[in-house]
Amino acid sequence: MPSTSYQEALQHPGWKAAIDEEMKALNNKHIWSLVPLPTNKKLVGCKLVYNIKHNPNGTIARLKARLVAKGFYRCSVDHSIFVENTTRGKVILAVYVDGIILTGSDFEGNQKIKERICAEFKTKDLGLLK
Repeated sequence: MPSTSYQEALQHPGWKAAIDEEMKALNNKHIWSLVPLPTNKKLVGCKLVYNIKHNPNGTIARLKARLVAKGFYRCSVDHSIFVENTTRGKVILAVYVDGIILTGSDFEGNQKIKERICAEFKTKDLGLLK
């Protein structure tokens, strides 16, 4: 596993290919558009998270790189669950197919994330889980 240094990862052909593959996938899905930052908004940074995928016999199947927003981390068991630790508790965001579950002990943090998601995507709040 490379260090967290992007520069170091670029020196390794396998990690460079994994980074290129991730960026190409994000661009093909039109995940973002480069726009000027509005004066009343704060920039959310991002970082690459590296992972080695293994074959059943233990050999390396491939190298993976994922771009994630800073302040959040992926659960090691499930890569569709994101957790943010705040001073008031936790914000937990789970993504499944075309649905999002937002929960946790930080109500204010949940509301802020919900507002950010609604500002960027067409969403419908289905209310509390049953």
